Amino acid sequence: MCTTTIDTRPPQRFPFSINNAFTDRLEGGNPAAIVHLPSLTALPDATLQTIAVNFNQPMTVFIAPLAHRDSAVDQSTSPGTMTKMAGFGIRWFTPKLEVPFCGHGTIAAAAAVFRDVGGAGAEEGRIEIDLDSETSEELSIEEDIKIRGVLAKALGKNVRVKYTGRGAGHLQQYALIEVDTLELKNVKVNTDAFVSIRSMLLYTTRLMYVMPYVDGGLHIA
Repeated sequence: MCTTTIDTRPPQRFPFSINNAFTDRLEGGNPAAIVHLPSLTALPDATLQTIAVNFNQPMTVFIAPLAHRDSAVDQSTSPGTMTKMAGFGIRWFTPKLEVPFCGHGTIAAAAAVFRDVGGAGAEEGRIEIDLDSETSEELSIEEDIKIRGVLAKALGKNVRVKYTGRGAGHLQQYALIEVDTLELKNVKVNTDAFVSIRSMLLYTTRLMYVMPYVDGGLHIA
């Protein structure tokens, strides 16, 4: 005789959207799935990872509201104005694992807050976010040569690479590539060339994905 336990609890439902950062076109930019949670501990980490796998986007972002608070007098608007501040917690997941930071996912999440949750804050169609700064250090000569070879295949030899580096602190698993062009959005990117970067950088085994910003930028993470 065998017994089976059936979970009769109603399914949990959370609002979500898929947003493209750095673009105003449906097919442009960098996509991220944004999931609104009541708190960042509402679901186990394993469940968050499963959701990210199911979305299968470059990044799945989970956001949850923190306690509201009244700010001090904000002189940036009008003198003596008391501004209502809303804080949100955030976590970022690729289809494979949680990462400590994602730029385009953060921007997409901010857009979702203003659009889906409501509230002021996007001035003249722009969103400004303060992020913790970090430094970077140049790649080794061996790593630099390999990265430049891949970028030549991916972006073409006419796009000059000005700098290759690695992040510091909590961004240590990120590579920073600076290219000498303002017209990257017009470059035909060979994304298949980026696959070899995973095993190329000597300092990390957590290189997760490479994503060109088709509207002007390059993100290697």
